[in-house]
Amino acid sequence: MTVRIVHTGDIHLGQSLRRHARAPEHRRLLAWLRDVLIETRANALVIAGDLFHHANPSAAAFGTFFDFLGSLTGPALSALRDVVIVAGNHDGAARLDALRGVLSRIDVHVVGRLTADPVSWGGALVPLRDDAGDVAAGLIAIPFLSEYQLGIRAPGMNRGEVATAIQDGFTALYRRLTDRAAAAFPGLPLMATGHLAAMNEKYELGSSPLMVHMAIDQGLDGAIFDPRLRYVALGHIHKRYRVRGPANAWYCGSPLPVSFDEAEDGTVRGVLSVDLGEERPEPTVHPAPTFRQLLRWRGDLEEIADKLTALAWSPDELPPWLALTVTAERRELELEERLRAAVAARPETARPAILNLVPKILSEEPDAPQADALTAAGDNERVVLEAFARFRQEVDRLDDELLSAFEEAVRHARDRAAQS
Repeated sequence: MTVRIVHTGDIHLGQSLRRHARAPEHRRLLAWLRDVLIETRANALVIAGDLFHHANPSAAAFGTFFDFLGSLTGPALSALRDVVIVAGNHDGAARLDALRGVLSRIDVHVVGRLTADPVSWGGALVPLRDDAGDVAAGLIAIPFLSEYQLGIRAPGMNRGEVATAIQDGFTALYRRLTDRAAAAFPGLPLMATGHLAAMNEKYELGSSPLMVHMAIDQGLDGAIFDPRLRYVALGHIHKRYRVRGPANAWYCGSPLPVSFDEAEDGTVRGVLSVDLGEERPEPTVHPAPTFRQLLRWRGDLEEIADKLTALAWSPDELPPWLALTVTAERRELELEERLRAAVAARPETARPAILNLVPKILSEEPDAPQADALTAAGDNERVVLEAFARFRQEVDRLDDELLSAFEEAVRHARDRAAQS
């Protein structure tokens, strides 16, 4: 008697890059994920937050999600019994919770909002079934929680006190919910989810869109997770690693790079599969194919034009997207037109898209090195985003699209600074 799970998260349906929708990549990603569920004969799919990129997803993003759920049928998927989805910091928790009733009818278990108050824990315990349809494991579905939802009221506390309160709050939450799970599923293996920022064995944090708990400078560690949990499926960090400490807690990473930076960071994108029948299961990595190359080039006009001419990609891939920094001795008004003409000269079915083009005029470069300025810009961005994230947690009356637009504007400014 065992339960096999596939662990993913940070899919970010509805995301776009430079106003270019990523829906074609997301559809291919979800089709590939279905194949992994078939290959592994998974009994459960666990999505550890940030299924959507915006708190108020578009109709198209919802359509992509529902089409995927509709595809999880047929003899090849007869082993699949349950789908578990928890909200991340990008998701609209209330919107996900609104789907809970209808989705539960097709064994899709959704937990959008949860707090330290046990009154909110009604849907947090999910029975996981094996091939025969018998309950063979228990899952504690914990979504993203802000400090406020943990019961922490920061005014009057210093940064160290807030950090300790966050660590203690999560530790108590996982322990109390594990107590309940052990009583609900006696003798069965237990696992949990989470959407937070925690360190790896090197005391490092992987890349993430945002530090979601501001007082935790270096992230949480595995001590917050109850030792009775065989596996903890985490989301938010976009790289795959095991969390530092005694717990068997893993980030699966984002299966699709969400930026040009992530496309270049060397991470093997994919999903994890785990057999809960093992005492301390080691996850298996299932690498995702490249659905579209995100390429960032720097060079003079001739070098870039030569690269455009030679650019090739697999028939299984979508046409690449490019971010170009073109160096020149002086300003050339027709620079962009010439590069776009080089793209247009290719066959219509084999044209990459230039998402960003930044001219770099060498004669105008300052004598002073720019590295310190870029570092400062990165620090400034973090301060702005951290302050804004705290504001979002305290205020729930603002329009979701306005909030998302602000985040996008800050990231766009960061990318422009990095490419200039």
